[in-house]
Amino acid sequence: MGSWRNSLMATAIALIMVVAMVVDAGDDKGKDKEGCTEKLVGMATCLPYVQGQAKSPTPDCCSGLKQVLNSDMKCLCVIIQDRNDPDLGLQVNVSLALGLPSVCHATADITKCPALLHLDPKSPEAHVFYQLAKGLNETGPASAPTGSAPEPTSMSSTPGSGAEEEDPSTKPLGRLSVFYYGVGHMLNDITASCWFTYLLLFLTQIGLSPRDAAIVMLSGQVADGFATIFIGELIDRFGHFKIWHAAGSLLVAISFSSVFGGCLPCSLLHSNSSTIETLSYSMFAAIFNIGWAATQVSHMAMVNCITLNSTSRVALTSSRNAFSMVANLGLYAIALVVFGVSEAVTKENTETQYRWIAYSSITVGCCFVVIFLMGTKEPRMKINLRETSRSRIPWSYWFRKILYYQVAMVYLLTRLVLNVSQAYLAFFVIDDLQMAQSAKALIPAIIYICSFVVSVMLQEIPWNGKRLKAYYCAGGIMWIFCGISILLLPRSINSYMYAISVFIGIANALMLVTAISMQSVLIGSELGGCAFVCGSLSFLDKMSCGLALYVLQSHQGTSPKVDVNIKEYFYFSVTRYGLGLVPAVCSLVGVVVTYFMELDSTILKPLCQPLLLE
Repeated sequence: MGSWRNSLMATAIALIMVVAMVVDAGDDKGKDKEGCTEKLVGMATCLPYVQGQAKSPTPDCCSGLKQVLNSDMKCLCVIIQDRNDPDLGLQVNVSLALGLPSVCHATADITKCPALLHLDPKSPEAHVFYQLAKGLNETGPASAPTGSAPEPTSMSSTPGSGAEEEDPSTKPLGRLSVFYYGVGHMLNDITASCWFTYLLLFLTQIGLSPRDAAIVMLSGQVADGFATIFIGELIDRFGHFKIWHAAGSLLVAISFSSVFGGCLPCSLLHSNSSTIETLSYSMFAAIFNIGWAATQVSHMAMVNCITLNSTSRVALTSSRNAFSMVANLGLYAIALVVFGVSEAVTKENTETQYRWIAYSSITVGCCFVVIFLMGTKEPRMKINLRETSRSRIPWSYWFRKILYYQVAMVYLLTRLVLNVSQAYLAFFVIDDLQMAQSAKALIPAIIYICSFVVSVMLQEIPWNGKRLKAYYCAGGIMWIFCGISILLLPRSINSYMYAISVFIGIANALMLVTAISMQSVLIGSELGGCAFVCGSLSFLDKMSCGLALYVLQSHQGTSPKVDVNIKEYFYFSVTRYGLGLVPAVCSLVGVVVTYFMELDSTILKPLCQPLLLE
C-alpha cells in the first residue's frame, strides 16, 4: 500500500512539473496555463492507464478528468500539446491518452484546443489536433470503465467534415423494439387499473367497512413498496431483467384472481367474520403486489440498459405509457360488458362480476407478456456491465445527488395524482354525481383514450431537460384546474364530468411520461444502479399512495354538509377531496419542484430525426 501511494505521489509531481515547464516557457503562454497545476493533480491516477500498465482507468481518474474538463479544457490541451516532451520522463501511450475522455464517457472536443491555446488554425500545431481527432473518430471509442459515473460522449471530427461515429447504444431504436418493450407492462397495467379503480368499491360492496377496505389496500401497497427495494437491489447485483419480469408476471397472474375471487379462508372455515375476510384479502393483496413489483422494477430499469439515447428512452417510456392506456381501456371495456350483462343483487353476484373481470384481465395481460418476452432481448449493455468487477453503484452515491431527491419528489407526487384520483373516480361518479352505472366505466375510458393519444404523440418529439420540465408543468397546471372544477361541480350538471375527463387524460399522460423520463435523465449511463433508482422511487410511490388512501378511507362519510349552491346541497365528501383537492395540491407542488430542477439540456444525436425510424 505504501509503494502504491509513493508511486501515485510521484506521478502527481510529474504532472505538476509538466505544467510548470509549460508555464515557464513564456509569459503569454504561462498566463493561460498557470491555473492548470492544481487541477491536474486530480488526474494523477490516470497515469497507470495511459502508460499501458492498467487495463482500465480508475473511477478517481475519470472523476478527475471530468473535473478538469468542466473547469478548464485548456489543461487537457496542454497535456496533448506537450505529450512528446522529453523532459517529462514518462512513457505515455498517445492512443490511450486521447481515448481517455471517451472511455470515461466525458465530453471532450479536442478540435477546440487550437482556439483555446491561441494557435493559428492553419499552423502545424493546430493541424496536429485536427488529425488526432480524425484518427480517434475513425478508430471509435473504447469501452467504459467499471465504477465510473459516465456521461454522454461527444467527440467531434475535423471542422467542416460533419462526420461523427455513433456508438450503437446511442442510435435511435426501431419501431418493433419500441413496440415489444411497450407491451411488456400490459399485465401489470390492466391489473393495477382494476386494483385502484374497483378494489375499494368491491370490498365495500361485499360488506367490509371503509377502514377494513383501506387496510387491504395498505397491506398491498406496503408489500409492494418493500419488494421494490429488495428486488431492485437483486437486479442490480445479478441482472437478468427478463427472468425477473417473467417470474413477477406469473405471480401476478396466479394471485390476482384471489384478490377479487372471494374469501377462500372464509369458505374453508365456514365463517363470515370480517376479521378473517380482511386478513384473507390482505394476504392475497400482498402476494399480488410482490409479483407486481418484480415486473415493474425489471421493466422500468430495462429502459436505461436498452439504449443510451435520451430521446429513444422517452420513446420507450411513451410507448409503455401508451400501452398502459390500452390496458386500462381494455379493462373498462371488459367492465362495461360485465356490468351490462349481469346485476349485482347479492354479495355472490358482486363477487362473480369482479371475478370475471379479473379472469379476463389476466388472460389479456398474459398474452402481451408472451409477446414481450419473445420480442425483447436481454439488454446487452447490462450483460457487459456485469462482467466487470465494479459495475454496481452504491446507494450512497444517489443519496448525495440533489437531483435524486427532486426526481423522487416529482415521481411520488405524480403517482399520488394518478392513483388517488383513479381510486375515487368510480365513487365520485356513482355516489356524488349519481350518474348511470355505465359511467363508472365510460368516464375512465375517456380519460385513457385521451392519455393514449397524447402518449403516442409524445413519442415523436425530440427531448431535452427543458422540454421535459415544460411538458410536466403544463400537465400539472392542467390538473390543478381539473381539481378545482371537480371540487365545485354540482350534481345538476354532472354531464360536465365528461369534458373534465378529457383534460384529466391529457394531464395524466404529460405528467407520467415526463416524470418517468426524468428518472432516465437522473440515471444517464450509470447503469450500475438503475434498478435501485427505479425501486427506491417506486417504494416511495407505494408507501405514500397506501397511506394517503388509508387516511382518506378512514374518514369516509364524516365530511360536513356544505352549501355551495343556493339551489342545491351536497357533501364535500372524502371522494371530492380524493379526486379533486389531493391531485390539485400534489400537481402544484410537483410544478414548483420541477421549475427549480436542473436537468441536462443536451440531447444525444440525432436530435432532428424521428425517434421510431428503422
